Amino acid sequence: MNVIKEITDLFALLQHEHNNYDKVLVDVTDEEMVRKPHELMNTIASIIEHVALVERKFMSSLANESLEIDPFATFKKDSWDVQAIRSDWADVLNYSKSVLEKVTEADLDKFGFKVGARELNQRQLIVLTILHTAHHNGQLPLLRKLLAS
Repeated sequence: MNVIKEITDLFALLQHEHNNYDKVLVDVTDEEMVRKPHELMNTIASIIEHVALVERKFMSSLANESLEIDPFATFKKDSWDVQAIRSDWADVLNYSKSVLEKVTEADLDKFGFKVGARELNQRQLIVLTILHTAHHNGQLPLLRKLLAS
């Protein structure tokens, strides 16, 4: 991992959030992944896909790749490729690690991403990635509970 302590610490937080997701997802079936507990709620698959896409989009910006990804498209779908979502989820943390390994101390204050009218530096973008992942992590146990009832 990167020798910059700040990056190492931030990656550890992101990795912790991924581990929390993995604990919740360990025994979720493919059928549960795509079933909505209520017509106005999202599926577990759509949340996992969304979080992975946001992480990949943000990290691609740090890597100066700026992938054209619409992380909200998953919420408009009626069906999901669960195996592809599981595979992308398993891969995105490795992608993030490979991007963060190349971030230098000087990079942290450089432009990272534009969110609405606000420009974030790379440090802020890394933190936003972690916050976004943590935010959606709280939805998974609720969806699992609702699916079980």
